[in-house]
Amino acid sequence: MKKLEVSYNDVTGLEGAAERANHDPALRQALLDLGFQTIGLLECRAPGAINFEGMKRFVNADDLAMMADATENGEVDEVLTSHDRTIFATVDTFFGGPVVVMRTIFENGVVVETVTRPERGALRAEKNSGLPLVGGLAGKMAFGSLPLWARQDRPRWGYHVELVDTNQPSELWQRHRQRIAELARTLQTSIRPQDNIPLYIALSRRSFEITSYAGQWQTRIANGLIGAFFVFLFAVLLLGKGVMVSLRDQMGFVGEMSIYLLGAIVMAVLMIPLSVALTRLLVPRLPGPPLKPAAELL
Repeated sequence: MKKLEVSYNDVTGLEGAAERANHDPALRQALLDLGFQTIGLLECRAPGAINFEGMKRFVNADDLAMMADATENGEVDEVLTSHDRTIFATVDTFFGGPVVVMRTIFENGVVVETVTRPERGALRAEKNSGLPLVGGLAGKMAFGSLPLWARQDRPRWGYHVELVDTNQPSELWQRHRQRIAELARTLQTSIRPQDNIPLYIALSRRSFEITSYAGQWQTRIANGLIGAFFVFLFAVLLLGKGVMVSLRDQMGFVGEMSIYLLGAIVMAVLMIPLSVALTRLLVPRLPGPPLKPAAELL
């Protein structure tokens, strides 16, 4: 599988960049009123990150177009820092409306992220045209299992995420300050000044590393289940010869194969919720990418 490449580019001062980063003037002003100051503009690109042909049958056309524009053409965010230089803040575009994201990276590399809870995730397509029944059902189940926010809470991996039920930057700011104060005491670490684009890029790369690592484990679990399914199917065919003969005598060859086909379909559909359940159970308990001090991430 081709490795996903994500690029981060400092576009501060480039023509048109400020307009592309102005996702919500009211939220931006609210951050400025809290004492946050702009330190620069950052563009993120992830070409090839999404299989749009495969997703267009499941995802709402408008939401898919938004995803396509962000990954292929890049999304520009205005990066701000708090008055005490302990918090990065951005106003990010998202489904249903923009969200405010506050992040802090400690000297030991631990990251804290606090986000206004998004109104919704991507909407489903109204119709799964061109898909067989089983494919459509499997797609809906897989789509429904997607997390609301891609960056998940992984405390064992040094990444702490919390979605806060508010649309007020002031409330988010208070909660984030509380969280970093508590973690600083617990971890006995300090915060380097969160006031420059290179450090924010390092934080963003660490965020992407965590998300990608979790995705790799999810793929391994899914592939393992597929392998187990075929082993199980082979064992049934090998050990159930007597049952097969009996079915053939009672129902004929077509009836026998229909039962096996139905069983295979049921197993295939059940693998999706089983894969999701195992991923949610196992991945947070697995060792994550090695924790690196902030100085080494720069």
